[in-house]
Amino acid sequence: MDRKLSDENLELLIIKGVLNSKEFITLLMNSFESQFFNNPIYAKMYDVSINHYKDNLTLMDKFIIKDIVDCKDIFDEMEAVDFDMAKNHDFLVKETNQYLKEKSIKQAILDSVGIIDANKNINDIRDKVESALAKDLTMNLGIDYWNTIGARLKQVLLQNENKIPLYYPMLDEFTNGGVIPYSLSLFLSRIHGFKTTLLINLMERESRNGKNVILFSMETSENEIAKRLDSISTLSDINKIHTSKENIMDLAKKLNKRKSEKGLIIIKEFPTGQASTADFRTVLREYGYRGIHFDIGFCDYLTIMQSEHLNLGNLYQDGKKISEELRSLSLEFLLPMISVSQLNREGIAIDFKEVDYTHIGESLGIAASADFMAIMGQDEEKLIYESEIMYKIVKNRLGGRVNEMGKFYVDKKSLKMYDESELEMWLNDANSTKDDRNVSKKY
Repeated sequence: MDRKLSDENLELLIIKGVLNSKEFITLLMNSFESQFFNNPIYAKMYDVSINHYKDNLTLMDKFIIKDIVDCKDIFDEMEAVDFDMAKNHDFLVKETNQYLKEKSIKQAILDSVGIIDANKNINDIRDKVESALAKDLTMNLGIDYWNTIGARLKQVLLQNENKIPLYYPMLDEFTNGGVIPYSLSLFLSRIHGFKTTLLINLMERESRNGKNVILFSMETSENEIAKRLDSISTLSDINKIHTSKENIMDLAKKLNKRKSEKGLIIIKEFPTGQASTADFRTVLREYGYRGIHFDIGFCDYLTIMQSEHLNLGNLYQDGKKISEELRSLSLEFLLPMISVSQLNREGIAIDFKEVDYTHIGESLGIAASADFMAIMGQDEEKLIYESEIMYKIVKNRLGGRVNEMGKFYVDKKSLKMYDESELEMWLNDANSTKDDRNVSKKY
């Protein structure tokens, strides 16, 4: 963000704010340093004012500052500046915050050069840079419950507006309207339990509704995922649409007709077991530099990732760390993250009614970081059609409802998955795909 004020003008207004506003001086006193001022007189005035406020919790009398610091000319300049502190408080905070970030990172770079020249521990450089990047006057210190009723409820409304629907009606009901930025949602199942297929269907629905989506894949190639999107988007038999020049030309016509007003879909493949959220962050930043931002992100899948930091060799701790990093990435880029994982051997073997989050494969620590978790499988007692996939909500910070079940219907020719409220659509679409709609043998 470019500042609107020059260093000279902004420094004068910062000092004016420090001398006249308790709210402003409180914001600055634990982050802004006097060394950031280019003018040494401003720096001295700042130190005197801050030290007095910390000791007395009152603004320092201007006449006392004049006696301590030779700054009469500066006071005259400040009085001549027509700047209403109350009306322009937010503007001054934004400008000062940007100035703080600029000065902090410059100082960290200078300090880092000193560390290298002195042959000190280079890990100290990371601490310096991370500390500088963390400087922020607008940090949220929490909610004052009783004294922010109006503002808090307004924020609730804004959060509801920022929810990203999943466009599966029952899932949206379970999650109170969809997933939110800074959240991690997980779907679990046995091996070949339609985990990746669900992620691709979610991507297709998001794009169909104008949302920009990105999938980080560690298991399936970019082209193979794109092929599945081809079949889902056009309701075509995945085993036939890519088999001849004629079929591919027909597919291209169908896709070109459908792409209008669709949201962006990006598929980025990484080698299995080698990618971390640091790699995802690099990709997201590169798109950000190009003016492209995503509404929701998908990861296929969490337990074949690496941690940003050195793996400990402990499945529980490593899995927990990776899920925490993925959730933090969601906070950093303000996009919900959805991933999948496998059930362990016990979870595969026991009856679906008995499966819960303790049956996560490799690391139960994943469950601690997830905001929403659902396990997919088949409940033989409740199965009506052979192509039903049940899901059970086992953790739900997004909507509160747990231990409830829903179902998907799968068209195995096109790999399209339908919500249980879309049963009639699923039955009718068999006319196009020629897929079976077999009723369970018990009926």
